[in-house]
Amino acid sequence: MLIHRRSFLAGLGGAAAATGLQGAPAAAARAARVPGFEPAAFAALANADGEFMHTAREWNARVRMEIGEAAFDAVIRDGKLRELAPAAAAREPDVRIRGPLAHWTAPSGADRATVTGIDNGRVAIEGDEVGHVWPYQRAIMRLVGLVRETLTGEAPHGAVADVDREVDSAVGRYRYVRIQGVQYRVYYEEAGQGIPLVLQHTAGSDGRQWRHLLEDRELQRHFRMIAYDLPYHGKSLPPTGVDWWAREYRLTTELVMDSVVAICHALELERPVYMGCSVGGYLAPDLALYRPDEFRAVIGVNSGPGDGRGGPAPSLGLARQTNSYLGARMYSITSSTAPEPYRRETGWVYSQGGPDVFAGDLYYYSVDHDLTGGKAKGIDTSKIGVHFLTGEFDPTVAGPAGTEALVADIPGCTYDVIKGGSHFVMCDNYPLFRQYLVPVLDRIRG
Repeated sequence: MLIHRRSFLAGLGGAAAATGLQGAPAAAARAARVPGFEPAAFAALANADGEFMHTAREWNARVRMEIGEAAFDAVIRDGKLRELAPAAAAREPDVRIRGPLAHWTAPSGADRATVTGIDNGRVAIEGDEVGHVWPYQRAIMRLVGLVRETLTGEAPHGAVADVDREVDSAVGRYRYVRIQGVQYRVYYEEAGQGIPLVLQHTAGSDGRQWRHLLEDRELQRHFRMIAYDLPYHGKSLPPTGVDWWAREYRLTTELVMDSVVAICHALELERPVYMGCSVGGYLAPDLALYRPDEFRAVIGVNSGPGDGRGGPAPSLGLARQTNSYLGARMYSITSSTAPEPYRRETGWVYSQGGPDVFAGDLYYYSVDHDLTGGKAKGIDTSKIGVHFLTGEFDPTVAGPAGTEALVADIPGCTYDVIKGGSHFVMCDNYPLFRQYLVPVLDRIRG
């Protein structure tokens, strides 16, 4: 089941307006017992949980948890879960978390048929966005996680081992790049030698997502790997030559293509290989279609054709969300089978973006990018290699209207589904990603 990109983005923005919750009030009759869930024991568990106590501090709210046919009201005062009882029909909650029991217990993306694009595809979160959902998203999601852990007995994957080196081999520096007449100071890191491989980060993030790939000693022998931060992202500051603070940042198809090509020219790369994920994955077939002479091959991770509908730019509500909220939402579409520290790191990087950048990037992702209606059939794989890798648990490109639609339109491309992979598989589970990437790179080298 493909989750429409606009539905997915609506999930990122919150499911209901601050004017009120949707759906019928919970009745006391819905306080059916959930096997394995004891309210008093759960309240004690939440109040002893370090993450919930940290993220819920100073929070005062009534949170309704609709777990299948049961409904409970969690009364939170000063960050403590003071009461957890059957839902009171006469009381409106500040936040509602709802979904079938199977959604509460399923791991991240484990069942694509149940994915909603909201909170790992398990449950919907509705309520007062400004007062509760945005500032306390991490606490809300921790409540969901604690319910799941209580019902399934499963805990998140543990720590990762320390690395066996004192210094990373990747070296970073700045390059001045002129893009559409404007000079930018672009930060990039590189490691290795051989065929140039440029690495595009996801929307609102930066090149740190590729740090594991940059340190792959085997690949360093064959590829000069370069992870850059697009202007406005990461260490690439906005330009000093324009009053960027007085205008809307908007990433268009032409701008992102011109940016990548200009960076490659500034670094004097000869027909590099391009690889990008999400927004960067969408860019891969665009480059293959519109800039085929610039690259020897493109690799799209979690690519899609777009929806062909155009429409308005993403809501500015995305720009007004707290950094904590955005980081938590990105964490929610990592894979539950990935190491927990890397899942958290993925969310952490997202929490540091400029306030308007994520929404601006989504203009390309959700509006301007369009390879529907057979447009991708114009890609000539005899001139440029085209390769797709898609995470099994990525709700944005699953099903026949996602990556598969591109593959059907591009004879000669390659395609593989990363079993157990997420939207951010290259950074939340690099060892898994590597298993699927190396054969593609070997093919390109050949």
